[in-house]
Amino acid sequence: MSADVSTRHLVDDPDYLADIRDVAAMGYGHPQTIRQRIRAGVLPAVKVGGKYKVRVGDLPRPSAAPAGRPEQEDLDAIAEAVVKGFPPLTADQKAALGRLLSSRLQASAA
Repeated sequence: MSADVSTRHLVDDPDYLADIRDVAAMGYGHPQTIRQRIRAGVLPAVKVGGKYKVRVGDLPRPSAAPAGRPEQEDLDAIAEAVVKGFPPLTADQKAALGRLLSSRLQASAA
């Protein structure tokens, strides 16, 4: 489906398998964010021909959360998936990461 075609009809068919561009066009975020949510297990999807497809009926209702603001549970699931993908840190790496995060938090609070 090309990006300029209306996705309005997709809402009426909960079994339609929408591609990432369709989902983005329906207002569910940037395609990369949608892929991240799929990989994190937050958004169910299947691969068809090497590309992710999302069943329209599995998409959350648009009014469930403000646009662009994921729910805390979604953020927790995404963070957990990212952490699981990294090797364990040494004590020195943990200390360096703690210092970096602390300095970033202080800078953002200022």
